[in-house]
Amino acid sequence: MKNPMLDAPTTNDALIQRALDPDALEAWKLLHEFYHKPLVRHAIRSGLNPGEAEEVASHTLLTLSQRLSRRSFHHESSSFRRWLAETANRFIFEAHRIRRREKLSAMAVRAIQECLPPAFVPEDELLAREKMEAHLWSVCLARVRIDSSPKHWQIFESNVLSGENSSTVAKRFNTSPINVRVIRMRMIGRLKREWKQLAQQAVELPE
Repeated sequence: MKNPMLDAPTTNDALIQRALDPDALEAWKLLHEFYHKPLVRHAIRSGLNPGEAEEVASHTLLTLSQRLSRRSFHHESSSFRRWLAETANRFIFEAHRIRRREKLSAMAVRAIQECLPPAFVPEDELLAREKMEAHLWSVCLARVRIDSSPKHWQIFESNVLSGENSSTVAKRFNTSPINVRVIRMRMIGRLKREWKQLAQQAVELPE
């Protein structure tokens, strides 16, 4: 299972300390070099195109600059990378909210609801939960799709998101119904792991 923190090099604590000084341009340049590409990869893996991913990286690094200027950051490297991932995810969710090109069908929504637990929000905030779940589902599905072979994703999409039975899907993709069910089980497992990682990061979604 992938680490829920940003997949990036461990930052030297001394470098973060130096970057607290607004005049330490070299330290800031090194931080930018450390994290720009990992942030772009993280955003692309979450379903964004390269241009959107660059924007996420830029916004995240700008937020980092503002945070460091307040001299209030906890300087453990692991905490730093986790904070950076959480910040990037907020911009990723916002990008998904703005584009909303891939709207899930009612059947796909029901299938995902059966696979994943509901988002954790107060019971009386149904609209907030639906909104949060829509963002989380978009990112989880994008991550599973990017990390899967095209054939396996198409089988999963046909069988689970479109509701076609295993035999019909097996014939179309020249495989067996048992293999379709195995692929479905594995993909659902990966979807659950992505959901759990996002939940662990306690991401605050944009309005």
